Amino acid sequence: MRGAEWVIFLAGRSALVEAVLFDVDGNVHLAVTPEDDPAADLQRNHGRFLYFAPDEVEPLEVPT
Repeated sequence: MRGAEWVIFLAGRSALVEAVLFDVDGNVHLAVTPEDDPAADLQRNHGRFLYFAPDEVEPLEVPT
């Protein structure tokens, strides 16, 4: 299981996808910031994100 420690740390929390990135092999990575992270602005300004493959995240329903 890839990144199992982050799964436990972030379980039940929502995050904002900041970027969709591709590596040299063509793999897709999502750069995310937890929404309730008090240091999110600082991390974002320094380009520090948590990275996940698309199959490791679950989209939230958009309120109507």
